Amino acid sequence: MSQLRIVLVDDHTLFRKGLAELLEREGAVHVAAITGNPSDVAGLLRTHAPDVLLLDLNIGGTDGIQVMQELRAEAFMLPVLLLTNGEFGERLRGILEVYGFPLHVLDFGWAVPYNQEAIRTTLAEHPAIGWVCMVYHETSTGMRNPVGAVGALTAGAGRKLFVDCVSAIGGEPLDAVRDQIDVCTGVPNKAIAGLPGVSFVIARRSSIPELGKEMPRRNVYLNLQKHIEWSDRAEQTPNTPSVQMFVALDAALQELLAEGLEVRIGRYQECAEILRAGAERLGLRLLLPLEHRSNTVTTVFLPRGLRVDEFIEAMDAQGYVLYPGKGPLLEQNCFQIANMGWIRPDDCRRLLQVLASTIRTRKMPAAPGPEDRFE
Repeated sequence: MSQLRIVLVDDHTLFRKGLAELLEREGAVHVAAITGNPSDVAGLLRTHAPDVLLLDLNIGGTDGIQVMQELRAEAFMLPVLLLTNGEFGERLRGILEVYGFPLHVLDFGWAVPYNQEAIRTTLAEHPAIGWVCMVYHETSTGMRNPVGAVGALTAGAGRKLFVDCVSAIGGEPLDAVRDQIDVCTGVPNKAIAGLPGVSFVIARRSSIPELGKEMPRRNVYLNLQKHIEWSDRAEQTPNTPSVQMFVALDAALQELLAEGLEVRIGRYQECAEILRAGAERLGLRLLLPLEHRSNTVTTVFLPRGLRVDEFIEAMDAQGYVLYPGKGPLLEQNCFQIANMGWIRPDDCRRLLQVLASTIRTRKMPAAPGPEDRFE
């Protein structure tokens, strides 16, 4: 087990040095920083992200209570444990860094499954962590991360869970109560099959602190507390919204309800299975093992000798939009097929026929004969 990390604040030089030595003597504690200056505290906390702040209540020039009030007035935040294994986990990292959250990062590597024991250990070793943040469907790889298991680990450790569900809502099994999610975000223009231009947040009220002296407002148009306040008071948004986008979202939700959520997820699964089986019959290799694949995005390796940019242009010229791999996957000559939206099984079979023809005409090794008929 790793050491407990402490920042020690006391204005008596001999006392703080002696206390630091005493605390570290048994080896269970590491004093990450010491200071006698109250103005240093916020910077030290952000730099070292300690598990414990040990603060003298009678520190010279002010007092410990005043220091704590100032920290809260600056919206000083609890450390966050970020789980990342792809591009959108890294985007979460960027957002958290912009807002100044102290971070613990478990970077498992692109397309590498979460190590749940590492998550459990990190939460146990860093009691100051307040939130765990993750991406459910990591579309840069097509990987579905284990939101239910992470929710159980997080809740069991007494922490809160934030989940990026942008590409998962409407396409993957999801239950915010069952999965013990505190806050999740989504958009309509993925598996819900709507239009871009609006987004939504699903949150437990108990997880959203109220604005006030101890929680200043740090943005305007996207301030969640203000949106909740106006929704409760007037069933309105704080500012004039893009009304047509709300109408489009409502229409997409009505279509989803008419089809049925389970039916839609089943359609996505069927389409994905057709695409994956067809790609493998052509001799193409898939990035992920079966148990980690999402219902709506498939990452495929192109054979050597065929450049992904040229291949995608050739497919586009025939009416099929595919995506080049992101990050390290682009260097490995990967492309992605998405089957979100109003795509039917027959559409997937036609795509495979065009895919086989494109590979064949570019003199790439494809499986011969009837296996590329996809009937």
